[in-house]
Amino acid sequence: MPAVRDLSDKNKQWLGILPYGAMGDYADRGRILVAEQRRAVVGYAIFDLPSNRVRLAQLCIEPDVRRQRVALMLVEHLSSTFSDRTGIAVRCRRDWPADTAWPGLGFEPRSNAPGRSAARHLVTAWWRDHGHPDLFGSQVDDARTVVAIDANVFRDIHESERLETNESRALRSDWLEESIELVVTSGVRAELNQHPNSQERERLLGALVNYRSLPTDPSAARALRELVLANLSVGAAEQDPSLRSDSLLAAEAKVGGADAFVSRDQSAVEALSRSDALEPLWISTPSDLIVHLDELSDAANYAPSQLLDTGYSIGSVPSSSESDLHHLMSHSTGESKSQFRKQCRRSATLVGSSASRRVLRDRHGKIQGSLFSERRDDALEVSLIRAVDPRIARTMTIQMVHLLRQEARDHGLRLVQIADPSITTPVRAALRDSGFAEAEDGSLSCRVIDGCWTWSEISEAVLTGEAFGTLAGSSPAGVIAAEIERIFWPLKVTDSDLPCFMIPIRPAPAQELFGLTQTLFARDPELGLSRQHVYYRSPAPKVVSAPGRVLWYVSNDPKAVIASSRLDAVELAHPGTLHRKYRRLGVLDRTVIEGRAKEGRAQAILFSDTEFFREPVSLSRLRAIDENGHLEPLASPRKISAANFFSVYQEGRPR
Repeated sequence: MPAVRDLSDKNKQWLGILPYGAMGDYADRGRILVAEQRRAVVGYAIFDLPSNRVRLAQLCIEPDVRRQRVALMLVEHLSSTFSDRTGIAVRCRRDWPADTAWPGLGFEPRSNAPGRSAARHLVTAWWRDHGHPDLFGSQVDDARTVVAIDANVFRDIHESERLETNESRALRSDWLEESIELVVTSGVRAELNQHPNSQERERLLGALVNYRSLPTDPSAARALRELVLANLSVGAAEQDPSLRSDSLLAAEAKVGGADAFVSRDQSAVEALSRSDALEPLWISTPSDLIVHLDELSDAANYAPSQLLDTGYSIGSVPSSSESDLHHLMSHSTGESKSQFRKQCRRSATLVGSSASRRVLRDRHGKIQGSLFSERRDDALEVSLIRAVDPRIARTMTIQMVHLLRQEARDHGLRLVQIADPSITTPVRAALRDSGFAEAEDGSLSCRVIDGCWTWSEISEAVLTGEAFGTLAGSSPAGVIAAEIERIFWPLKVTDSDLPCFMIPIRPAPAQELFGLTQTLFARDPELGLSRQHVYYRSPAPKVVSAPGRVLWYVSNDPKAVIASSRLDAVELAHPGTLHRKYRRLGVLDRTVIEGRAKEGRAQAILFSDTEFFREPVSLSRLRAIDENGHLEPLASPRKISAANFFSVYQEGRPR
């Protein structure tokens, strides 16, 4: 690390800012690739793995060796190591010397846009393709994570005489432009207005014009602030008076709809991040936000904990209740009352034969979402898919998509088509991210492929003539196979190299994960398990890897495999870190996670798309399926063959 830091410091004018703390975290996660010559560091690449691609944060080469293809070797090593990802992305200012080097490293320009420097220098987005079809292409949601900053971070960025401000200024790095949007709250404006230097005060207030201000509900923010302070440890606010102002800023950030709140005050971050009242707001230092940006993006996109234990329920709506549906109208798309009524009345005439009208109600009985669908030929046509509350629209839509796929699967339908002409931007983004392809006319549809297929069968039946055609004939590996199974759920690819595991789980944790107490809409069995969840266990043994598949074996009563899931990620970390990262999923209390840790570390297993078995596969059947004992449950997770996974999966007849 010292040699990497030294090389970074020597070239910092061409690299932008990356705090030492963030650099250390990248190293701890194995995200720094180093090139050495005669035991001396001559180059490095700092990268991350968002979604299904590689993102370069820095690529730095010692000037004396820049003609020795060191940069190319680093890039090609990344491409080789992560060949199952779609490619490598990097952003670079056009006026930097490296701008001319990217084509020689196999990158092609995708776009140019003004960066965040004071002069607004143009920044080019470069892409090195790995030859896979982009499974998401236009489907990827490009919405940025909304990050509210406190007054000190704002001043760090805009007051050149402030010392030790690199951590805050790193938030303005050009490579983060496409990922985060920095915003302010009314409390930040008020604090800046108290600056003792009148000239500097006016300059700072003038700089606010470059930031979006979050909408303000002063009474709601103050009430939330008091709740946060009441939940702090006894005497905390007295020992640190700044907690009152910091808690108000964090409350304003949550009420205003931010995804994260950032401060350099470490004590405030530690205190506020423990507050359940502020969930699912991500609270961290600037360095921590940069390192965990991808997890934060996931949290912004999907946070079922926002709905946990809220009393949401799903049920049918009679045709006589049309007046109750009016607030589902999409004013943002210009939908008229007559258009909305036509949509509702048409679906009402078909209920009971080939259609259903389901609505989602909050604890007060108010309708917050709708899912009107009709079975036509071999397709499930959705005439009305709405989510009213913008704070939970994406999360609600992702869960409704899961219900639609289940309904189509139950009726043997092959396609889900969205016929709603007035869906909102958050709903459309969630649909695209859930595997819905968007046609030129704006319509959205997705395939529903049930069963276990070989790759050649999938190629012939589904992928021919589509953007996936380049994959035909070669079995997909790793991330690509997992993404295909995600967007074509409940499809399973039998001959991919996704690893398979059996994880034993005791009845009590099974109830926590699979029972009604930890479901997305906790009081409604029909909505079932949220699409994604997390299971905590001891950090050893380190058997499970992701992406992959898992069978869940309940180790006592009924001593059977009850479900299967897709493995998304496996992480070892401090219980507090894991709780903060994954509490958006409605996870266990931090103290419970700490109880499963050893030597200060626990293992988090992130999984999704759980399918419960109609017929749990008993221990005696597991022994009969594989007489060699390869399905014999152990006290800890064990790896199993794909053949055994599919034997158990098909016998369980997932629903």
